Amino acid sequence: MKESFGTGFLHNKDSKLHLSKEVEHEQERRKRIGEDTSKEPTEKISNFLEVLEKTHLSHRDEPEVIERIKRYYQKQNINIEIDTIPQAYWNNQAKIMVEQGYGSDLKNQGIEKELLEDGKINYLFPDEMKEKELEVILANQKTSLNRWVDYLGSPDADYPVWAKYWAFTSILKMGKYEKAPHCPKCEKPLDKKNNFCKTCSQEIPDEKIIEKARFQNRTESTTNSFPLLNSRALAKTISVMGLLLEEKDRVKREKRKPKDERDGELLKLQISNESKKLNQDEFVKLLSSENFAKLYAQFLLEIPEYATEGLKSIEGKWTKYVQGSNPEKLVESFEGYPLEWCTANYDTAKSQLQGGDFYVYYSNNEDGDAKIPRLAMRMNGQQKIAEVRGIAHNQNLDPYIHPKLDEKLSEFGQEGERYQKRMKDMERLTILWERSQNKEELTNEDLKFIYEIDHKIEGFGYQRDSRIDDVLEGRDIKDDLARALNLKPEQISTTEKEALSGNAVYHYGYLDLSSLTSAEGLKLPDSIGGGLNLSSLTSVEGLKLPDSIDGGLNLNSLTSAEGLKLPDSIGGGLNLNKLTSAEGLKLPDSIGGGLNLNKLTSAEGLKLPDSI
Repeated sequence: MKESFGTGFLHNKDSKLHLSKEVEHEQERRKRIGEDTSKEPTEKISNFLEVLEKTHLSHRDEPEVIERIKRYYQKQNINIEIDTIPQAYWNNQAKIMVEQGYGSDLKNQGIEKELLEDGKINYLFPDEMKEKELEVILANQKTSLNRWVDYLGSPDADYPVWAKYWAFTSILKMGKYEKAPHCPKCEKPLDKKNNFCKTCSQEIPDEKIIEKARFQNRTESTTNSFPLLNSRALAKTISVMGLLLEEKDRVKREKRKPKDERDGELLKLQISNESKKLNQDEFVKLLSSENFAKLYAQFLLEIPEYATEGLKSIEGKWTKYVQGSNPEKLVESFEGYPLEWCTANYDTAKSQLQGGDFYVYYSNNEDGDAKIPRLAMRMNGQQKIAEVRGIAHNQNLDPYIHPKLDEKLSEFGQEGERYQKRMKDMERLTILWERSQNKEELTNEDLKFIYEIDHKIEGFGYQRDSRIDDVLEGRDIKDDLARALNLKPEQISTTEKEALSGNAVYHYGYLDLSSLTSAEGLKLPDSIGGGLNLSSLTSVEGLKLPDSIDGGLNLNSLTSAEGLKLPDSIGGGLNLNKLTSAEGLKLPDSIGGGLNLNKLTSAEGLKLPDSI
């Protein structure tokens, strides 16, 4: 690739480059020392590129010079401050917490909600949290920018200076890398949740989806790191641009008239398609844009390991990074791969490793080495699973890797099972929450879920997910439950009086009957959707308990279990702390909370539940 037509290319890309401060400075320097100067744009640019080559490449073995160059670029291109971080960033941080079930914990961390006139919510983070977040953002941006300076100044980057300048000045304008599924028919973006094409009114199967990629434009308020450096995608980007410039140069020298102003027809004949996903026309259109960001995004998308055929190969191994360990190896293992994982940034990885172990599943590359990141599993400590991320859009799992995750989760026993349940609960709750915000109708199955009839909704926070109450706010409880359970509204109770009327089949919520000392004449609902407190009962005479209790059961005044028939399962804890004998006691098969048998003096005849 010749430097001569490279300088002309740079001039065409930026017609004012030859008038820039840096280029003019070199002309002034030449004039001072008696060297030839020029007013011709490409000649001035060529002189400037020679300076870049001397300052950046000739001093590659002098660390102090390279550090000075890095600081210069950081000062020029990293200007984000707390006040310039967009509110959308903080809202997104809070949204992630909410969708994982930590919504109720936000206030405990000092995060307040601000209700806007249009009904939307802004999340207001305390200054201390903002300052810590800014430190991480700045550190990640500096690290990612340094990576480009180091590589482009290394012997491995054997490219003309004009190409390096084009690449580097381009990445300074590139923000977040986005991959998005598109419809194969109309090529419009699909709904991110269910791959539904609104234009074609149909859901598109995974195997037929077209994936497209792009970089957002970078501004002073961009929080993302600079683009990831993938040497293979960079090489292809520079190579195809070199071929285009050579072809244009040849046409110019031969004084041939191109078929159109972009040489499109000529390129179809004389430049081979270097893309594995685009047809010839699409490739020509992309190449003719002469846009680094577009070309680089496409070749990142086409990395063989992350192409469909490459993803089908899932053999590899898990690697464990121990809590508190140095994050360097973890971060290095992600370099060059188009991941959306925040762990790819050093300071984020350091923070996450301080909080717990970190597991990564690497599938095998063409050489049989397990080096391709496919799954990341972050822990709280050593045993509690905090999150799992994949490499598909929005960090979802790719279509083929599920078996490897299932195998890993099985190693964690009940915690693995609970994690899978929590994930499914959070995904479904997010969908219902968004539907309720849009005033959409809920199905009977939706109602069963949101009223927690079959099981409690589990999230990752320490408190009940606040979105449950958001969905239920303003709804007719009796009408909803009657629909969900195929009952009449009058068979649903929400108060003590209704629950004891004799007509109730299902009671919604906690039923406090702690004042009752006798069960004579007591008729309880068949099911209770919360806990049941019968803490003052001293005898089970006349007591018929509900068939199911979703919450806890308090019978802490009973001294004898004779005649006591408990439900097969209790969703919460069971308190029998005054029993002194297990005679006649048949415990439920499962208890969702604790079991209190505090006064039991003998275990004779006692059979514990299968699960507590």
